[in-house]
Amino acid sequence: MALTLNLTIDDFDPLIAYTNPLQWTTPNPQDHPSWFNQTQQETGSVWHQATYHQTNVPGAELRFNFTGKLLTETFSYPPHTRSNPACLRFPSIGASLDIYGFSNTSYQVIIDPSISQPYTANITTSNALASTSSSTSRTTLFSTTSLSSNAQLAYAQHEVVVRHVGLQDGQGQGTGVLGLDLVVIGGIPVGAEGATLTNTTIDDPDTTAIKYTGSWTTNNVTDFWGGSSIYTNTPGDTISLSFTGSAIYVFGDQVNDHGYYTVLLNSTQYANLTGRSGCAGGEGEKQCEKLGGLHFFAGGLPEGMHEMQIVNGGTAGAQTYFDLDRITYTSPSNYTTTTPLTNLECPFVNCTASSSSSTTSKNATTSASTGMTGTSSAAQGQGTASASSTTPTSAAARTVAGKSSKVGTLSALLVGSVLVMGLWASV
Repeated sequence: MALTLNLTIDDFDPLIAYTNPLQWTTPNPQDHPSWFNQTQQETGSVWHQATYHQTNVPGAELRFNFTGKLLTETFSYPPHTRSNPACLRFPSIGASLDIYGFSNTSYQVIIDPSISQPYTANITTSNALASTSSSTSRTTLFSTTSLSSNAQLAYAQHEVVVRHVGLQDGQGQGTGVLGLDLVVIGGIPVGAEGATLTNTTIDDPDTTAIKYTGSWTTNNVTDFWGGSSIYTNTPGDTISLSFTGSAIYVFGDQVNDHGYYTVLLNSTQYANLTGRSGCAGGEGEKQCEKLGGLHFFAGGLPEGMHEMQIVNGGTAGAQTYFDLDRITYTSPSNYTTTTPLTNLECPFVNCTASSSSSTTSKNATTSASTGMTGTSSAAQGQGTASASSTTPTSAAARTVAGKSSKVGTLSALLVGSVLVMGLWASV
C-alpha cells in the first residue's frame, strides 16, 4: 500500500488548459487580489479562490490528464489556504476524479478520447441553477466514485475532455451555461506506507538556493509569499534550483502580459506552459492578475539530487513576463515506486463489458457510452472538496495539494513515471 492524498485544482491555475479561452468568461481576480487566499466568509464568494470559468458556447472545451489507480490510506487535504497549492487540460495520479462547478445545460465528459475504447458520459442538468449569481454552492459535474464497481480506473495516464453541448432550443441551437470551479483527484500516492513527508519552501529572494541568470526585478507586494515576487520579461532568462525530493511545485502570478515558459528537469524538457491569465481579451496588457497560481508541478521523482530549470519564452519583438513567488519540494522518508500502464485499450481495469449504460440522479441525467462496464452520474449538490486559464501546448499537467511551509510534515507527490504539465516523461 501507499500513503495517499487528495489533490485540489483551481479553475484558474496555469496547469489547466481551455481550448479557446475566448469562449469562456471569468470574474477578474485583479478586482480583489487577496481573495485567492481568503475564506468564503471573508470574500462572500461561494467559488474556490473566488473564481470560476463559464461558457454558453456549444463546443467549448477544457482538457486535462491524470493517472488513476485505487489506493488506500488516504488523507483529505483541508480547504484552500495560502499554503494549499491549487489546478482545463491537466494530469494527476489518483483513485477518483471529481469535477465541480455549475450547469443548466448538456455536456460531455470523455475519458481517453484517443484510445480504441474511450469512455463518454453525456450529462444533462436541466434543473440546475442557470447562473453564478443565483448559486449558493458548487455542484458536482462529474464523479468517478459513482461509476460501477467494475469500472475501476487503470493505473495509467488518462486524458479527460469536458465539452459543452448545450440544450436544443427548438431551432437546433445549443443553450445553457456550463461552469467550472475546481477539480479534485483522490488517492494521490505520496510515499511508502508509514512514510514521513517533509516540505521545504524556498522564497524568491533566496539567491543561495535559487540561481537567476539575466535581468530579474523584485516586486514587493504584501499578498505574495514572504511579501515579494521576482519577474523578468527578457527571453532566455532562467531560474535554476537543485533539490533532493520526489515532488516539486512552482508558484507565481498570472497576468495577461505573461507568456510561455519552458521547464526542464535534469536537462530534459518537461513542459512548455503559459502564465497568461485566465481572462479572455487584453493579451499583452497588465491586467487580470491572479496571485497564487501553480506554475509547474512534477512528482514521482526518484531518490537523489535533481535540477529544475525554468526558461522565460517570448522574443525580442514580443517580450512576455514570467513571475516567480516561491518553490516547494517534497521529501519522503521512504519512497514508493509505481509504474503506470501504457497502450491502454480502455480507461478501466476491466474492458470486457457492455457498450453503454445510463442512470438518472436528482438534477442530472447521464448516459455513458463505453467499450467496457461503466455508469456515471452527475449529482447536483455541494462539492465536499476544495482544491487556469491558459492554453499549454500539450495535454499533460500534474498538480497536487500539499502544505507549503518552511518545513512541513504533509505534502503530495506523484510516483511512477513523472507526469507534468506539458509533457509525459518516464524516469
